[in-house]
Amino acid sequence: MHQHIARQREDFHYKTAHKLVKQYDMIAVENLNIRGLAKNTKLSKSIYDIGK
Repeated sequence: MHQHIARQREDFHYKTAHKLVKQYDMIAVENLNIRGLAKNTKLSKSIYDIGK
């Protein structure tokens, strides 16, 4: 089941990235302080779940 969810996320990321590249001339990337964001208890489960 976890592998199925991982594949769905990978597919979503691929399709989203493809759409963005076709639509925009420039894309910016930002480094985020994940540990700092995860200190917010309402967000921490969601933030750490993204990495799986």
